[in-house]
Amino acid sequence: MKETIKYIEQLPDLDEAITEIATQYGYRKVGDKFNDLEGECVILLDELTVYMHSDVPLTVVKDIGLAVRKEKNKLVCLLHGGSFVTHKQIKMIIEIEKSEAYQAAKVVMERTKKAGEDGQKSFERYAESGEFDY
Repeated sequence: MKETIKYIEQLPDLDEAITEIATQYGYRKVGDKFNDLEGECVILLDELTVYMHSDVPLTVVKDIGLAVRKEKNKLVCLLHGGSFVTHKQIKMIIEIEKSEAYQAAKVVMERTKKAGEDGQKSFERYAESGEFDY
């Protein structure tokens, strides 16, 4: 007969993954909860539910959500700020992060191009006058 799973602790891979993720983000495990640097509970593991305070960043929500999804146990629930977090919402967070990373890279490229153009103008002025004007 198959064992009935009632607690996240019965899923050692998921429990370990959540602990590792929370620790990476600076949270400290105390029993079945994780505290921030001020000692406030921000993540609570209660039976098969992961409760996260609304102050927990979306990157943490995404990482824990991916760990839950990887476990493939549909009984595990994820809540952030009192609202359920679905797999579709986790996917949206990933897409937003990709979009933000693309926009940041685009800005860096534009600034690099502008700096190169400014450098070329300075070089041309130097070539004409024989000295740099700062």
